[in-house]
Amino acid sequence: MVGVAALATVAGCGFGGGDDDGEEVVSESRCVPATVNVFETISEGLDPGLSIVDAQVVQSEDYTTAYFVSARIIGASGEPIATWVVTDPEEPGDLVFSVTEPAKRNSEFSTANDSFSGLDDGVAESQECAEIR
Repeated sequence: MVGVAALATVAGCGFGGGDDDGEEVVSESRCVPATVNVFETISEGLDPGLSIVDAQVVQSEDYTTAYFVSARIIGASGEPIATWVVTDPEEPGDLVFSVTEPAKRNSEFSTANDSFSGLDDGVAESQECAEIR
C-alpha cells in the first residue's frame, strides 16, 4: 500500500484541480493515511496533553526503508505540523525518530543523531497532506 502512488482528489490531498467543465481532476499523490499502529505509537510518544490528527505517510525516495509521517499536533504551541520517520509503515515498533523541530519539541523520540532532515524526499509532501486534511 505505501510506496505505490495513491490517487487523491481535490477533496483528498488537494493536489488536483477542476477542469473547465467543472469536473474534478484526479492527480497522483504519494500520501497515504497512517495505520492505526503508527498513529498509536506516535501518540504514545507525545508529551502529556498532546494528541495528533491527520497523520499522513510518504515513502522517501532518499532511503530504502524510510517512511515520513506528518501530523497535526493538537495542544502544542508554535508550528502545528510535525514529522517523524518510521522504518515500517505497518508495524513501527521502537523505530520512530523525530525529524522536524515540532516533533523534537513535542515528543520523546530520538533524532537519530539528526540523520534525517526536513529537506529529505517525502517530508514536504507528507506535511502538505497533513495540513490540508
